[in-house]
Amino acid sequence: MCPTRTAEQARRRRQGKTDNLDAERIAREVQAHPDLPAAFKRASGDIGPDPVHDQMALLHKARRSLLKTRQHVMNEAEAILIALPEHLQGALGRDDDVRHRLKRLASLDRAGIDTRLILAYLAVVAAVGVGRQVLALLG
Repeated sequence: MCPTRTAEQARRRRQGKTDNLDAERIAREVQAHPDLPAAFKRASGDIGPDPVHDQMALLHKARRSLLKTRQHVMNEAEAILIALPEHLQGALGRDDDVRHRLKRLASLDRAGIDTRLILAYLAVVAAVGVGRQVLALLG
């Protein structure tokens, strides 16, 4: 056994054992091993990442994120629609589709509705409108 290894092992015993020390020790051992390939090095002839593929992946992730946001907004809108008074819920119908009820809410005469309901309505319409605008941009 190499004398530096025994000294190193004795020093390790004095330092104790922690996750940070373990990670550093493993990294040093791996870097010192001559048969292991260097990490993140490209093989000869490899030209690197495909920019078209990267762009498509980015657009796909953005679209998935927007769809999740749209679903979240629809869930919020449904919660607000359920909280409306009975006479407004009756005017909107008992349709299961939130979008249909939102369209009916937009077409209602809001003159006799109190301010809190108008604010709730505006919040729903704004959230749905933003979602539609963003989806239209991605086309």
